[in-house]
Amino acid sequence: MVCSGHLEISEAPFRGLNGIVNSSDFWFGNPVFTQVIIDKVLVHKGVTTLDVLAIGLITVVLFEALLNILRTYLFTIRRIVSIFLSHKTFQASLLSPSQVF
Repeated sequence: MVCSGHLEISEAPFRGLNGIVNSSDFWFGNPVFTQVIIDKVLVHKGVTTLDVLAIGLITVVLFEALLNILRTYLFTIRRIVSIFLSHKTFQASLLSPSQVF
């Protein structure tokens, strides 16, 4: 949509890509984990390495989930504060005398 000479792009078609982009950090590290498992665990029979990798992977997944929950909570709080401040600003502008404008 063109509005006053500037191109505005709606974010609606790209909302589904947000989850893919956020989870890409995990999937880019996945080939590295696979390579380490093949080299250390299968070839050298290092089961303790597999245990360490599993604990590390679980820790990363839990930490990412915690950060995702925190981000969602903060965006919700930000939206509530924004609505509250918009309401107070609009209310103050309606109560001010017309000579101000």
